[in-house]
Amino acid sequence: MIKSERHSKIAGDFGEHMILYWLSKNGFETLHIDHVGIDIIAAKGNNRWGISVKSRSRQAGTEYSSVNIADKNDMTKISRACRTFGCKPYVAVVVDCPDEARKKMNVFILPISILARQMKIKKMLTLSMRAESIESLKRYSRVGWISAEYTSGGFLKS
Repeated sequence: MIKSERHSKIAGDFGEHMILYWLSKNGFETLHIDHVGIDIIAAKGNNRWGISVKSRSRQAGTEYSSVNIADKNDMTKISRACRTFGCKPYVAVVVDCPDEARKKMNVFILPISILARQMKIKKMLTLSMRAESIESLKRYSRVGWISAEYTSGGFLKS
């Protein structure tokens, strides 16, 4: 499938607004910000989160590839922004995973503190999109997740 030239920007905006929607629907007060390191500030009760949103739109055949989350420089930016705003650092990942059998969107919101246990640490923190990794991640009580299958047709085939 050929994506538009601005698809990455549009996918990023979509992911940020999807996270805003689900947090708001679940009682969080949210703020969409344009700040180095974080995209959203969310608060509920005594919890205040600074969230960096990563969105990916996968091609068929790459749907199980890992998602690059952050390198050391990104982690520094997220941590610095969260200190500035008095937030706990979180990451949200939105992945559109089309395959031949079904089309699926996976969404995760998790504290950065889980990343070290759930992701491979090399030069880049990554999140595996393999089924067993996704199911393992869903077992954490501090991880919010959405998994939705969808269909499309006509000139919107993917």
